Amino acid sequence: MKTKSIVAFLIAAFMLPSVASAQFGKIIGKIGNNKTLNNNKPTNEVGVKGTAGGVNYVMTGRINHDDYDKTQTATVSFSRIPETLEEFLELQEKLGVEPQGAIALQVIAFEMYRRDKTVGTEAIRANNTQTNFNDCLRQLKEKLGKDPGYAQPYIVAALMVGASPSNGYQPRKPYTISLRVNPAVEYKESQILGGTVLYLQVNSEGWSQNWRGAEVVKPYDSDYYLVSNCPAFYVGCAPMRGQWKPID
Repeated sequence: MKTKSIVAFLIAAFMLPSVASAQFGKIIGKIGNNKTLNNNKPTNEVGVKGTAGGVNYVMTGRINHDDYDKTQTATVSFSRIPETLEEFLELQEKLGVEPQGAIALQVIAFEMYRRDKTVGTEAIRANNTQTNFNDCLRQLKEKLGKDPGYAQPYIVAALMVGASPSNGYQPRKPYTISLRVNPAVEYKESQILGGTVLYLQVNSEGWSQNWRGAEVVKPYDSDYYLVSNCPAFYVGCAPMRGQWKPID
């Protein structure tokens, strides 16, 4: 898809009314934690858009669930950060069925944690394997803490398109995560995690090495992709000068 077409698509999508205009699959039942069961796999079509939890979202590109293709890329855009866990879980019902959606949800959950530790903790729990949940909280308590010598409140914004040290880590709107399949690491089956691990990378201007790696897996007993490893998301990014203006 050409750049002008993508821009036009995003602009049109975020002028939508607050009613979902795309569905990933027919819902045949509900289980705990507001999760849904689908009777067919997501379509992976370019340009999936809708609204969930009061958040307009757009996914472009494709990340294959089963077959490794090092050329694949995707973007996930969202109009705002959810304010409640309920909003986050509704958004997860739509985005979490895609590997790129789980990555975007991770960034969203981290920003929710920066704003409200209690709500953010539960959002991170919903989007991660247990081990990675513990790792994330341990690191975020410091990176999003109050120690001026270590804290970087803008580190989450640094993962969004357009944010850089030179502009005070102010991302473009709608907030967008741009990612690709790791061209050097093929998918691997994990008996411990109970699923196929996909190795993805987020493009960011906040580090000297732009591509920030993360791993996602869809455990056999889960409806959603979960993040199983993402240390590159909270390793210190390039510092900025002056006072950071929090994103809204």
